[in-house]
Amino acid sequence: MRPKQRVKRGKSGVMVIVPKRGRKRVAAALMAAVATAGALTFQAGRRLGRAVTLAERRPPAVVRLAPEMPKPKLPGGKPPQQKPKQQLRVYKPGLSGRALAKAYGVEFAQHWKDKFTPSEALLHDIKIMIAEECAKYNKRCKINRTGKQLVDPYQVYTTFSVETNFNPNAIGKNGELGIGQLKKDTLDDLAKWPMPVKVTDPFDLRQNIAASVRHYAWLARAIPSEKRTTWRKYAAYNQGYGAAVVKPQDSKAAKKANQYAKKSWDRHRRFRKKGVFRGY
Repeated sequence: MRPKQRVKRGKSGVMVIVPKRGRKRVAAALMAAVATAGALTFQAGRRLGRAVTLAERRPPAVVRLAPEMPKPKLPGGKPPQQKPKQQLRVYKPGLSGRALAKAYGVEFAQHWKDKFTPSEALLHDIKIMIAEECAKYNKRCKINRTGKQLVDPYQVYTTFSVETNFNPNAIGKNGELGIGQLKKDTLDDLAKWPMPVKVTDPFDLRQNIAASVRHYAWLARAIPSEKRTTWRKYAAYNQGYGAAVVKPQDSKAAKKANQYAKKSWDRHRRFRKKGVFRGY
């Protein structure tokens, strides 16, 4: 048990009466009192009246700050300016279908087997939208303690490349819509989840990209931590959460998911090596 102690305050200072067995415990408190009290009278056990005058506390150290360095100036006399943020070139809200294809200078192709060649302006706007949408979840969600991003922009960019080759008007053989090839059931679920994403036009570039990023953010939370890998996220996006996580690896859906993940992973490493999002 902690020994009882009495504290008396007088004109000359503070007097603490402590039993003999408790004097070692109050050593730390006694030393801390040096910095705040001018004089302290300490009595232990029966030795009352014995005064120990402590030295006066030292004056606080003076901290001197280094003078502020002047900002570097250009030869013209103006300070350096930050690089302007990347801006969208063509995209406007509500632009979809044939109007979108005409604005970006690409062919209008909807069948999933049709070949599509994206333009430079289309790829530029897609990168900006992916970077902006991923930043929303990477700042708000603190799921990764290792410093990794919740939604990797390269993963979303690779998915669009594998699914439709960046064709915003594509329609899949099973009814998938838009650049991210999302089904109507998935779009309905995205509107009900926390941080909902409502898609009124699946062929609108911004809405479809926002829905695809939100779907990847859900997969990052749903997949257990011991199985949460880029490979498995690709498989879950293509064949569903059950095929990538729940079903055995020898099932038909799991084999398709692994084939898709292998193709996506090879392209993912190629895009990252090129630094596709450098500057975005």
